[in-house]
Amino acid sequence: ILILALVIYALATVFWLFVLKSMPLRVAYPFAALGFFIVPLLAYFFLNEPLRWTSFAGASIIMLGVYVSSL
Repeated sequence: ILILALVIYALATVFWLFVLKSMPLRVAYPFAALGFFIVPLLAYFFLNEPLRWTSFAGASIIMLGVYVSSL
């Protein structure tokens, strides 16, 4: 499992570098911030982790900050 996780992480890093090479950071970073919404949802569905409102409140604040910084 650890090897699989490292391979996925390496592929994600290469993909992120490709994205950064093809578009400006101000455009690409908001998509990275979506991880703060996606990860809790995936943990809920695949790992039976509880969904807490604090996770979504924090993710919303982060997304608001990303939005404000992109203005």
